[in-house]
Amino acid sequence: MTAILNWNRAATSADPAPGVAEAMIEGLHAVDPARGAGLASARREQVRDAAARLFGWSAPERVVFTSGATYGLNQAVRAIPEGAFVVASELEHNAALRPLEAARAAGRLELSFARFDPSGMVQLPELEAAFAARGEREAWLFLALASNVLGTLQPVEEIASWCQARGVHLVLDLSQGAGQVPIALDRWKPRFAAVAAHKGLHGPQGIGILFVDADAPLAPLVHGGTGRHGEQLDPPRALPGCLEAGTPNMPGIYGLGAALSWRLEHPADLTAAREALAWVETGLRADPRVQVLPREAPPWEQRLPVLSFVAPGIPSAVLAAELAQQGILVRAGLMCAALASQAAGVTEAEGVVRLSPPESTQMEDAERVLAAILQTLSLFAPAS
Repeated sequence: MTAILNWNRAATSADPAPGVAEAMIEGLHAVDPARGAGLASARREQVRDAAARLFGWSAPERVVFTSGATYGLNQAVRAIPEGAFVVASELEHNAALRPLEAARAAGRLELSFARFDPSGMVQLPELEAAFAARGEREAWLFLALASNVLGTLQPVEEIASWCQARGVHLVLDLSQGAGQVPIALDRWKPRFAAVAAHKGLHGPQGIGILFVDADAPLAPLVHGGTGRHGEQLDPPRALPGCLEAGTPNMPGIYGLGAALSWRLEHPADLTAAREALAWVETGLRADPRVQVLPREAPPWEQRLPVLSFVAPGIPSAVLAAELAQQGILVRAGLMCAALASQAAGVTEAEGVVRLSPPESTQMEDAERVLAAILQTLSLFAPAS
């Protein structure tokens, strides 16, 4: 029987790191008295320390546990003062775009967008143009480390320096790329940076991290018990408790801790996956029935192991369903990124097919995938 290839790892790794499942069971039985003492509390702080080390963040006390990157980005939007001028790149996931749009519709902020170039990169001249109407207002930029549609790694080092020089507050979505490429938050100095555990970190779903700058405004998205200062009606002002109302997800935190520890000991090597996708990309770009995104291919060193393509006239869902019949699992649609596909010229009716293999992918897998794609295309659009 032919093995199933899961090439949808940009959605979720689907293979938790060693020790994650066992740690989650341990967390299920953890007792956390008063949230301030005991082994469970100490374990939780160890996980904060591990997150700070992996992401180059020198303040573990400002590592906040969330239910995922979506919650963290919503929390960041909630904290933006009224009247602010906010720019988001067109590459952003709906986890950022939708709370920003809700805030704009409520009159809390002005929202503009920065375009990306044909290679899938947001460049400084475009940011200059996007912030031209800023005036004297407080300015914020939302930027994904990497596009979940195009796989392109953004020039965060350069953009972060630009933001610091111009007094623009940076919010980073690290969902794609976290655990796969080096991240230096102390140097980048974001006001907020959100992380999901279930992708490149190989952790569990339903848990995430929010890194909060010392000068970031604190406006809790959720109010409730925090285990401390219970006599007050207002939430505590100190981090991390200020942004961690409610019962902590101890199974998720323990599982996240195991994933972080594994990643610290086993840094990602994307070489094999990039080489495999480079081979597939060459074959697809040579086929006139296919449009590969981005239109101009950047070097693979500037991309995650993600490759998307469109077959004009053939719905991506149809292609994905046929590939699934051949034992190859991919993602089809607009990838929950409302502007990225549209800006790349993709219609909702078509959508994109996204290939995102595991880091351990072998070339023989790439050969099988390319052959299957070409065979599938021939069913609906025979080569001329």
